[in-house]
Amino acid sequence: MPLSKIIANSITDGAITNTQINASASIAQSKMEALTTANLPSGTPKYMVMAELGTNGAVSTTSTSYVDVGISITMPSAVISSLSKIWIRFDGTMRVDKNSHAFADILVTRTDPSSQVWDPFTTGVVAGGTEVYDNAGGEVLDDSLGSGDHTYKIQVRKSNGNATYASNIYYRYRGWRATLIGF
Repeated sequence: MPLSKIIANSITDGAITNTQINASASIAQSKMEALTTANLPSGTPKYMVMAELGTNGAVSTTSTSYVDVGISITMPSAVISSLSKIWIRFDGTMRVDKNSHAFADILVTRTDPSSQVWDPFTTGVVAGGTEVYDNAGGEVLDDSLGSGDHTYKIQVRKSNGNATYASNIYYRYRGWRATLIGF
């Protein structure tokens, strides 16, 4: 007859043995072994990596070509084979001084195992004021994974590579954060 209710005072010392406890633990462990990343439902996050780059308000560029902001983040090769895509999320705060405008482009690139570039994000103002102080962020989805470590970087430049679109870009005005989530 299966046990349906245990009353605390009905269990006497020695009634439940270590052998019985170990057998129950073994059953529980066998159920947990089936829960691996290979058995998770589609769309379940399987791995996450985060990186942060501190503030340095003196770091700037006047480049019309892309410049690394200094944050690099890698999804290790050991987990890549279990993934079908990687979601890249980033944010930081920049100060962009006005030339004729005050806006900049932000670019996410994959440098390893092969190069991948997504469309840039643009932040700032076209007219008015002498500078813009923006929280900038965005996200991209990498669904063309190869093998090996996957490394991503964030870059900035004067918008559209046009010198009149900004003066100085203080691209680490309040630091950057980046997150990779593998699915």
